[in-house]
Amino acid sequence: MIELSKDERVRQQILKAALEVFAKWGLFKTTMEEIAKAAGKGKSTLYYYFKSKDEIFFDLAIQEFGAIFAKAQAAIAQETTAESKLRAYVLCMIEEIQQRTTVYQVVFADLPSFETIMTRLRKEFDAKEQDVISRILKEGVDSGELQPFSQQEISDLSHLMLVSFKAYLFEHVTKGNMDGARKMFKLAISVSMRGLKK
Repeated sequence: MIELSKDERVRQQILKAALEVFAKWGLFKTTMEEIAKAAGKGKSTLYYYFKSKDEIFFDLAIQEFGAIFAKAQAAIAQETTAESKLRAYVLCMIEEIQQRTTVYQVVFADLPSFETIMTRLRKEFDAKEQDVISRILKEGVDSGELQPFSQQEISDLSHLMLVSFKAYLFEHVTKGNMDGARKMFKLAISVSMRGLKK
């Protein structure tokens, strides 16, 4: 196990405390003072490591997404076809996000109002997710499972899938209807793959 530096240990303590405070109060109501108190640190210490609560939340989101993404990649690795990989990826993402939104529903309710954070998170996550979908489709083309799409077509298709996935997922997350999301995505993947297969 890699031993964390003192600075990294303090950062992780702050992030852990912030997660609990955000979960309780949401993004709007949380203050740096409350995070400092929950972490058992002074405000000056907090500002040494983070410029604002937005920066703390952004770092938390990156950390949470990293954990979700790793599980989704592991789920893909268990599958053998493009269709089953795509289904495993989407359903694993839904499952992991549901676990977190059940706890952090207040945060997700506030998030659309924080446009700067949303924009930064999209830039950070979308490229990685599109790359995963592109690789799944490329493997499907190479194996003969899917039609012989060009690299540009694969890129366009993966972008279209990701945009659709995000739009519908966010709608279901904010309504708390994750069972509906699962059913809808299973159907969408099934119908989409019929059109992509040879």
